[in-house]
Amino acid sequence: VAQQWLDKLNEGYQLREEEMNALNDDNPEKLYYFAEKYRIGSGVEKDIGKALDCYRRAAEAGSAPAARMLGIMYSNGTDVEKDFSKEMEWHTKAFELGNNECGRNLARIYMYGADAAGSGKDPDKAVPILRQMAEIGSAYAMTELARYYDVIKNDPVMAYEWYLRAAAQDDAYAQCELGDIFTYGLSDSDYNPLIAENRDLAKAFLTRASENGYPRAADLLANLG
Repeated sequence: VAQQWLDKLNEGYQLREEEMNALNDDNPEKLYYFAEKYRIGSGVEKDIGKALDCYRRAAEAGSAPAARMLGIMYSNGTDVEKDFSKEMEWHTKAFELGNNECGRNLARIYMYGADAAGSGKDPDKAVPILRQMAEIGSAYAMTELARYYDVIKNDPVMAYEWYLRAAAQDDAYAQCELGDIFTYGLSDSDYNPLIAENRDLAKAFLTRASENGYPRAADLLANLG
């Protein structure tokens, strides 16, 4: 028993020594490690101020998880006051450091707003984020770009191109939209929806969208006959 307590004291001493070293170090992994400990009070006394400082320094040293956590904390108001500008700042930083989950969150806010009042809504700012994500194969980003050109910019040709790319990634929404396009035609073009080849394409896209669980596709397919 005495040895167990001695081992615990030694572990505590080592942890405090590591803690002091981390606080004087710019290693992002170490800083993130202790930021997590301070945030939840694991092995050290809970200290949100120290956690925020360690997260910030870790993020500035290149830690995407640290930047993401700062964005989450300011978004949820967890242990800190909610701050929309800081949420966006740190999620942007996390995305720049390679966290695509934060990129998706940023794009969603820019496209639709952070709340019912549309806070932060600015669709044009979403485009470079979505393009960067699309370049690495994100079907979500491709579909959002298609919707941007379809609904916001009224550019059916660009919308069609992005729907095709998203459909190739097996995105059901994009497949359904292409089914619509091949059924009714693409506005501002020489597209002819009446020829057999286009009708077959409409059926093919709607069938695949239906197989992927998109309910509207089944209805459109039934109407197509």
